[in-house]
Amino acid sequence: MIGILAIGVGVFIKIKDNLGDMEIPVLSYIAAIMLMGVMALNRYNKVENDSFWFIILGAMLFIFSDSIIAFNKFNAYIPNARVYIMTAYILAQYFITRGAIRQVLSVNARDNK
Repeated sequence: MIGILAIGVGVFIKIKDNLGDMEIPVLSYIAAIMLMGVMALNRYNKVENDSFWFIILGAMLFIFSDSIIAFNKFNAYIPNARVYIMTAYILAQYFITRGAIRQVLSVNARDNK
């Protein structure tokens, strides 16, 4: 959990000088994304193991994608940023969806025994 929060703080520190009027909205968005990561991590030992790992991987990829967006927009140009952003975002959505489906199937299998 500390690692996830450290990422958010680190991104904010790196970009804050270039945010201007966007400081509060960006800080709010970073907080929301970090909360998503913490909630994904909080699923550990509470859900089916594969579901946990798929969703935590998806959450980390989502954080990575949004971090690239922030650095590219508010810190320094990143060559091919769109490719990295969309690749990470699509993979994040895939893994989050796969983890959610895995959990539903696991619960259904357990309930049908």
